[in-house]
Amino acid sequence: MKKTPIERPAKHGEKMIVVEVRFWTNGIAKKKNHIVPKHAWWKGVVYVWSNESHGIKSREGEMFRTGMELPLAVEKALAKHGVKMQQTQRRRGE
Repeated sequence: MKKTPIERPAKHGEKMIVVEVRFWTNGIAKKKNHIVPKHAWWKGVVYVWSNESHGIKSREGEMFRTGMELPLAVEKALAKHGVKMQQTQRRRGE
């Protein structure tokens, strides 16, 4: 039998689940400790922020090495925290 999720109240600012994507920028500029503004590698890490209402605690991030790996890294990071994504009923424009 399917288990029904328990609903609970959530404070303002804790209803959303926040995912952070960080792109590496090291090694692009020629000088040490410098950056080239608005330039980054297609490598980085995805984090899911802590959220008390959802019972999410900070953990290590999920690495990605190419742009094509980014959606999978987001999916893995959410799954690692026990987040179950819901399908939308219908996409706009269809």
